Amino acid sequence: MLLTFLSESPRKFAIFGLRRKILADFHATANCLVDAYSNHGWVSVWAFVQTAFIPATGVALAAACAANECL
Repeated sequence: MLLTFLSESPRKFAIFGLRRKILADFHATANCLVDAYSNHGWVSVWAFVQTAFIPATGVALAAACAANECL
C-alpha cells in the first residue's frame, strides 16, 4: 500500500501541476477577452457589435487571446 502511494505520488503532483497551469492559462485568456471587450473605447464597442452579427469574431478574439497567453 505504501509502495503504491509512493510510486503514484509524483504522477499526482504532475497532474495537479498541469491542472494549475491550465487554470492559470484559462484565467489569463479570460482576462484578455475582458480587456478586448471593455478597455479599448470605440474599438471595444465595434468588437462587441461585430461579434453580435458575426460570431466568428468572438472565436477569432478568443483564439488570439489563447495564443497570446498560452503559447
